[in-house]
Amino acid sequence: MRPGLALASLLLLAPAAGAEPRVPPPAVMKAEAEEFLREFISQLLLGEAGRAAKACAVPFQLEQVRHATRPELLKALSYALRDRPNAPAVLQGLEILSPQEMEEKHGKPPARLKDLPWKRPGTWVGVANLSGRGAVLTVVRTEEEGWQVTGYSD
Repeated sequence: MRPGLALASLLLLAPAAGAEPRVPPPAVMKAEAEEFLREFISQLLLGEAGRAAKACAVPFQLEQVRHATRPELLKALSYALRDRPNAPAVLQGLEILSPQEMEEKHGKPPARLKDLPWKRPGTWVGVANLSGRGAVLTVVRTEEEGWQVTGYSD
């Protein structure tokens, strides 16, 4: 995470004595979600399944399969990355949307994306262009775990 964003989040989240923690403004959350997803995607593109798996929540939705444990997820990511095409993909674009923005812009998700946890509170949706191929990712930030990717489909 860029130092400026981390500092902004800390300042915005620091509660006054006896007060409830504050939630950062949507623009800050969106910028953090984008930065986190860019790093996650770069790990995938570099074939670093272990680092990518650590950035994921469990359970994790990968395509139409829900992975309930981290070892199971690591195995699935390793397999998926091993069997990718020889030509490396490049991140050509990434758009971060709230679930409401996603639905307004793109309509209801197609049936193949129905299992992605894109409507959970605090979730952001990333729509990525990977060398002309679309990918949809979901990410959420919790107080306990920080940012975590919760689903991926391409």
